[in-house]
Order: sequence, then structure tokens, then C-alpha cells
Amino acid sequence: MSLECEHGQLARSCNICEYEREIAELRARVAELEAWKESALAIENLWDVQAVGREIGVDLGEPIRSQILPYIKRLKAALAEREAVLKWLANEACQECGADAGDTCNCVTCMTETAKAALAGKEAGNVNNDL
Repeated sequence: MSLECEHGQLARSCNICEYEREIAELRARVAELEAWKESALAIENLWDVQAVGREIGVDLGEPIRSQILPYIKRLKAALAEREAVLKWLANEACQECGADAGDTCNCVTCMTETAKAALAGKEAGNVNNDL
């Protein structure tokens, strides 16, 4: 091993050699980050953030991403409420013809009225129709 580096200074104490190593490391890191950026942009281009914002009712100029998960949670809660109403309707006796729960009721009128009342929250515990 030589006592001098390629720059004519003492080996292992050459500032130029250290700077060249640091530059090489930084260039490698920049290349790694550029590759990551390209892959992230490719994934990002697979969906239309603005269209999602419009669908979930985000006002123009408001952040969209932070509102997606809360919207999904509200949607799931509303779905659970509606499922509870449907379950309740399936077990409720017919108001017009007196059919017992589980029996087939041919009274379209009374089932329609029962469903309307339940979805309005009168008999099913204030089901929320709005998200």
C-alpha cells in the first residue's frame, strides 16, 4: 500500500479523497431517491384524487387525502345502521295483515310504510340517512 493517494497527499488523510467518497455516496442516494420518486409517481397516477374528492363531497381547495378514511368510516357506520333496519324489518310483524315475523307478507303497502318509517328513524332508533 502506498503512503500517498492519487492526489499526492498522505493516504487516509486526503480531504479530496474523502470528498470524492462523500460525493459518490450522495450520488448513489440521489439515484435511489429518484427511483423511489418515479415508482411513487407511477402509483399516484393510477387514481384520480380530484375525482375521489368530488365523490366524497370535499370542497374545492380542501385537502382530500385526510378526508378519505373518515368518509369511509361514516359510510360503513351508515351501512351498519341500514343493515340493522333491514334486520329489524325482517323480524317485525306486518302492521296491516298481522303476519308474524318471518312469515311472508303480501301487503306491499304496509311493508312500504314500515320501511319508510324505519328509515326515517321513527321506529328503528334514528337511522342517519346522511353521510
